[in-house]
Amino acid sequence: MGKVISFVNNKGGVGKTTVAFNVGAGLADEGNKLLYIDLDPQASLTVWALPTSAIPTYNVADVFQDFFSDESGETNNLNKSIVYMSDNRSIATSSSKLETIQNIFAIRHTTPIAVKEIIKDVRNNFDYIILDCPPSMTPLLTHGAIIASDYTVIVTRPAYLDMKGIVSLYQAIRYDEKFYPGASKLLGVLLNQFDSRKNEAKEAETQLRSFFKEKVFNTLIGQYAVLSEAPSHHLSVFDYDKKSKASKQFKSLVEEVLERVKE
Repeated sequence: MGKVISFVNNKGGVGKTTVAFNVGAGLADEGNKLLYIDLDPQASLTVWALPTSAIPTYNVADVFQDFFSDESGETNNLNKSIVYMSDNRSIATSSSKLETIQNIFAIRHTTPIAVKEIIKDVRNNFDYIILDCPPSMTPLLTHGAIIASDYTVIVTRPAYLDMKGIVSLYQAIRYDEKFYPGASKLLGVLLNQFDSRKNEAKEAETQLRSFFKEKVFNTLIGQYAVLSEAPSHHLSVFDYDKKSKASKQFKSLVEEVLERVKE
């Protein structure tokens, strides 16, 4: 059964999608069969992965709508939303319609387990499934992803306001782990867009390592132009510029992820 990893933060602008896309690409480059699932109504992962002409009209929002519309809770059309990107990379796409869906079905009793239900039929088809979550703790999408995942990665920037909500986010992960058997464990906390020249960044790293100890990844991802250039070419940093510092850092991060998943 494939391992499911969700990438979360309750604040936007921390580079969560950048990390999710490139970690997924790195796992695929190691020979693993990979599925991205875009759970963010902003659909940044979708737009990165595919040119507009290749994005299907039926997407994850429609999958949820069909799931909730069936009173038996047995309708699962996730396969209909999956687009094959390469031999071992695929994506279940998103759209802004997902925002409406999550608001409509936010209080259904099946809401927290919806993500788990819609991915269960495809887990055996992939080695890894990457869930890119919205920058908020929504019951359907983010909490649902945590409950459906084996592991969760918190992505943050080394800035006071970006780190402020991390403890509450960690508590939410622990809550889901306690009340939903099989819910994800924290795989690690990643410092993204790290600039070692800034005292604020160094202080943030010290604070994070003091609280989360070994859960903070050893790899720090810096700020590089290639990371903002690669999406417009629909490429990972490895395919865009494999010799770049960013590519080397992400390769190191992927190695850490693989090592931690084995533990």
